[in-house]
Amino acid sequence: MIFSVIIPSYGDINNLDNIINYLIEFKYNKEFYLNNIYIIYCCGLNPKILSIIFKYNFVKLIIEKERNGKAHAINLALEKDNSDIIVVHSADCLTNSKSIKNILTKFKEDSVGGVIPISHPLISKNSLVEKISATSWLLLNETIKKLDFEDSLLTLGNDIYAFRRECLNRIPENIVNEDAFIAIVLKFRGYKIKLANEAITYINTTKKLSEYLKQRERINYGHELNYRISKVRTSSFRWILLYKPFKAMKIIKEFIKNYKELSFNLFLLVYIEMVSIIIYKINLFSKKDYIRWSIAYSTKNQIKLIETY
Repeated sequence: MIFSVIIPSYGDINNLDNIINYLIEFKYNKEFYLNNIYIIYCCGLNPKILSIIFKYNFVKLIIEKERNGKAHAINLALEKDNSDIIVVHSADCLTNSKSIKNILTKFKEDSVGGVIPISHPLISKNSLVEKISATSWLLLNETIKKLDFEDSLLTLGNDIYAFRRECLNRIPENIVNEDAFIAIVLKFRGYKIKLANEAITYINTTKKLSEYLKQRERINYGHELNYRISKVRTSSFRWILLYKPFKAMKIIKEFIKNYKELSFNLFLLVYIEMVSIIIYKINLFSKKDYIRWSIAYSTKNQIKLIETY
């Protein structure tokens, strides 16, 4: 199985060395062969990136002259590659070679078109905002587990995901939640999306309330846009809560069972979601640009693999 990795990056280069280190283990693997790694970078030439591409000839650097969103960045790499599997790997998260292998192994089942890992949020300052951010990631985990068990999972994400290259030539560049959009494309093409339970993505939690609120605003707008285009609702907890409340209650019950100390944050999370939805609906009249969204700089620090949850 031949795969390539796309790493969109907007100034976040702190984790690139570690990312490359666990990916190169596949370069001469007979079962899963790494074809190319594409780094799409939008902040001019950087000495750290240059040192990486000079060291490894299979690491390809694509420079964007201006920031045009994640969908555009991924398209630049898709134009150059035709591997069996594409892994999209955010520059501000980490995993390991075992997790990548677990993701790729799922594609041995012909009916599988996309695969996602479990997210592991990392808290460094133990602040309330970080705990709310962690609660959001962990609630998504419980949602994904439930839907995967039912074989009805319809989302990609967790900052790392993989899909069959044959299913997608290009992402419309007005798309905000490109991962959810790809999931919809896979569904239309008759493929399933599966969770790789043994695969973990380590993700920095957001440390500033203003940044977290903007993240949620953009994500909720992106889900709404995908629904308007496809008339399909992807596997977000909000949609499940609105349209399948009994299933949502089961997910919440499981969350409280596993993360009792974070239970109170669920109420704060609901409040923030409501605020973010109101904001994006107001901004629809001002035609706010969600493609070039505000960067959450507090998530761009180098990841320290501390066990939090």
